[in-house]
Amino acid sequence: MFNNSFNAAGYFAPQKSHSLMDKVLAELGGPVVRDKTFFYVGYMKQLYSAGTFNQNEMPTSAMRNGNFGNTKIIDPTTNAPFPNNTIPTSRISAVASTVQNAYIPLPNQNLSDPTLDNFGWTHPFPSDISEGA
Repeated sequence: MFNNSFNAAGYFAPQKSHSLMDKVLAELGGPVVRDKTFFYVGYMKQLYSAGTFNQNEMPTSAMRNGNFGNTKIIDPTTNAPFPNNTIPTSRISAVASTVQNAYIPLPNQNLSDPTLDNFGWTHPFPSDISEGA
């Protein structure tokens, strides 16, 4: 049996991830009729609950609105940079904006560089296995 009492937090993780590993095994066997019939029953249960902290880059609110700050953005129709590195809202697709808002989360990490590893999450790896005979 393992648990996270003595585990350390990852270097980039803001907190220690929960990890737990339990194994339960029970077996019983014996004769029903002496030297003729026997019985055997076994039960096994494994509980693994663990998680890993991950980080990734997500577009900031300003980027979603077309403002890319110091990043040089080139207009594909003219090959010239957009003024102030900002894409006009009239050039942003409503469909792309809707899909982005529905499926791409906003940053949740407050870091010195808001564009680098600005989204963190703990990915669980659950596995419950129960077997009985």
